Amino acid sequence: MANRIMNGGLRVFRLGNGVPAPVDAEVVMEGYILKDAEHDEGPCVDVMGTYDTVRRQPVVKVTAIYVKPNPLVHVLVAGDAESSILMGFEKEVKIWNAVRAVADVKAVRLTRGGGGWLHAVIAIRKAVEGEGKNAILAALAAHPSLKHVIVVDDDIDIDDPYEVEWAIATRFRADEDLVIISNVRGSSLDPAAIDQSIGLTTKMGIDATKPLNREQWRFERARIPVRINIDEVKLE
Repeated sequence: MANRIMNGGLRVFRLGNGVPAPVDAEVVMEGYILKDAEHDEGPCVDVMGTYDTVRRQPVVKVTAIYVKPNPLVHVLVAGDAESSILMGFEKEVKIWNAVRAVADVKAVRLTRGGGGWLHAVIAIRKAVEGEGKNAILAALAAHPSLKHVIVVDDDIDIDDPYEVEWAIATRFRADEDLVIISNVRGSSLDPAAIDQSIGLTTKMGIDATKPLNREQWRFERARIPVRINIDEVKLE
């Protein structure tokens, strides 16, 4: 990925074990994962900013460290915005590909409040009734750790929580537009899970798209005209 971003200009060198590493890296750690060794790790802070359970994890044996003079080390803090973005962007692509098989998808976002992992907001260009729910199911299948999914129309800015909430307030009815799936596998990073060790939880989808069988103007936001031609204004 780094090489692609740099248009093929990434310079690398070979470590003692033959693995390539970036020439301009500040710090490079060389080693290997022990085949049959595990150790308790944690409790660590997870993507939600809460303490995770102690887990058995593989052991890495470091055999060499290469360091630049006066290195600059960029540290990611679990649960912060940068961590959420890095966690989520790859899954957003998977969700996009899954949803576009059942609806005309405009945008997908794994939200900051969901740690870039548990919550998704999806905008679609709805053509027929039922596509909102299909998008919910497709998203949950594409990213099994998802807990809550909100689907909105393409006139909603999914990066604006106010607009998403407005869509729910004006276009959603819980008796018809709510999807609840109980006792399904989710994320082990969800502290509210029924069984966190396996991520057993309840998932929810909100179809906040406009019903197509009703007058569409009822669901449009009133807007002040940007331009007024003064010559067309009549004063009486």
